[in-house]
Amino acid sequence: MVTSEMIRFQALLITEAARIEDFSRDQCCRLFYQKGSILSNLDKNEDAMHAFSVAATMVDPTSSPQLNTACSMFKTWAHHLDDLFFSEKHEASALSRGLPAINCYIEAARVENETRARKYIARILWTAKHVVASGIYAAAGLDGVLRERSRCIVPFNWLPWLPQLMTELQERPNCGFTAIVQRIASAYPLQILSALRPLLDPALIDGVIEAVARNVPVPSLSDDHECSALVKVLENACRTRLTDVR
Repeated sequence: MVTSEMIRFQALLITEAARIEDFSRDQCCRLFYQKGSILSNLDKNEDAMHAFSVAATMVDPTSSPQLNTACSMFKTWAHHLDDLFFSEKHEASALSRGLPAINCYIEAARVENETRARKYIARILWTAKHVVASGIYAAAGLDGVLRERSRCIVPFNWLPWLPQLMTELQERPNCGFTAIVQRIASAYPLQILSALRPLLDPALIDGVIEAVARNVPVPSLSDDHECSALVKVLENACRTRLTDVR
């Protein structure tokens, strides 16, 4: 009787017998991330990580948005890391597996297809909550990753998640998601204003808009206030395109 494990071993043999010198860079990337996926299913985690790492070297880092092969590779690698993190949820695992998984999902979400990106961003938000719950060092590491990677996101892909992102900013006003929302605010100020209206006092919103228009200091809140990050996002949106939000 042929089992699924036997089929995986046969598939692994095929990937190992392939002559990569006959392949293009894109084909090599596919070969190695598929090999990584097979090894992951066989619980050969170290070998899987090596295969995914090799596949990543075949990706053009200057490509924006990501090509389909690169997105599929980062998605598959992210699933592998995510599974490892959730199999052992503690701070060390969050740092060594959870954060790299989020990093890979961010790369996958750069695809020029909002529908495809949606499920990757959902995983970012879900995994991030568990990383934060793992400890203060994991939370700090997450904030660093989000701030660093915010520069390379495709803002349009994140628009459906504005309500969830605003909740993150209310729960942790100084979290790394602030950088991502600020990036979105620079590209889509009107959508940001629409997301903020149910959360901020109308008088405060009008005060911020008027302050920016008159070029005077914006009404500020203490850094630990749950709406402090939201006000900063609103200010950024106003300064980006004031005529859109007035």
